[in-house]
Amino acid sequence: DLVDRDTMLARLDSYMKQVFEWLTENEYIDMIYAYDIANECWMENGSMRDSFWLKTIGEDYLYQTFKIARKYAPETVDLYYNDYNEQYKTDTFVKFIESMKDEDGNYLLDGIGFQAHLYTKDDMKTYFKTLDTISALGLKVQLTELDVCLGKYQGYLKATTENLLVQGKYMYDLIAGIFERVDNGTLNSDALTFWGFKDDLSWRKDGSPLLMDKSMNPKPAFFGALQMKEEVGY
Repeated sequence: DLVDRDTMLARLDSYMKQVFEWLTENEYIDMIYAYDIANECWMENGSMRDSFWLKTIGEDYLYQTFKIARKYAPETVDLYYNDYNEQYKTDTFVKFIESMKDEDGNYLLDGIGFQAHLYTKDDMKTYFKTLDTISALGLKVQLTELDVCLGKYQGYLKATTENLLVQGKYMYDLIAGIFERVDNGTLNSDALTFWGFKDDLSWRKDGSPLLMDKSMNPKPAFFGALQMKEEVGY
């Protein structure tokens, strides 16, 4: 049987306390600038994902989780919420973020992680609209699991020369848009993580989503990420 709310909250408190104490005692804490406190908790329809956290603690379990994390994490460590399909969860994220304020009106979290599992057929304007909307709330935003598949969700395209150039341009435009926003002060972002480095090791390998091909040759996407405009067909 599942335990009650108070027992689960006590366990969560104990766990987080032990994690941060261990990191501090073993002198690792200065190596960590951010922590993914909660991951993939919201569905596209705005409901919370069914989980034992939801069943034991209740609908405020994310609030309680970040409140506990804030109690034990040093100020040098940012606290993040991370999720996928972020461009389809914009309104959900806004409501969630606005609900995550303490008694003094301060956010319990520092940033939102966008997994950025994208496709070359995805609309860039729609994606940047989500990025801008969340950034305007004052939180940091990171792209945490970036890969860009050829084609769309309903079907991948083959890794032809033409399609790989399209991917390279997409990557160029995506990174350029991020740099532009950071430079003009509308986006606070201190990291971007690619979800792997060569296509045949990717969890979405059939979509050729990464910067290197299976032989470790750099693709146009690699040069797009490096902002080498002439290498991606522009």
